Amino acid sequence: MGAIDRHPEPGETLFQRAITGILRFLFKNDDGYDVDKEDNRERSVQDLTVLKEECRAGSSTYEYDFLIVEYKEASHNWDTTLEHLTLRCENTKNQSGQVYGMAQVA
Repeated sequence: MGAIDRHPEPGETLFQRAITGILRFLFKNDDGYDVDKEDNRERSVQDLTVLKEECRAGSSTYEYDFLIVEYKEASHNWDTTLEHLTLRCENTKNQSGQVYGMAQVA
């Protein structure tokens, strides 16, 4: 068994690459999902968004937010993180009425 050492300054890029790979493994393109990085919205930026593609009656397709991912440092205030992510999810409108939020510790 080996020990895992925390890199002193791993940076957001390292964490983003790892979680992007995991999300792409879990949410496959063949199942109608797409993982997008740094999706700019009206008032905020999330680090990753998992989009789900659906087909409407009449064969038109649309994408909606399925999962919003934000990176936070371990020292960040988690009550604030929960409030912020909850607000982001509540303000995301999609036809399913469901969106999930995830905070990645960086």
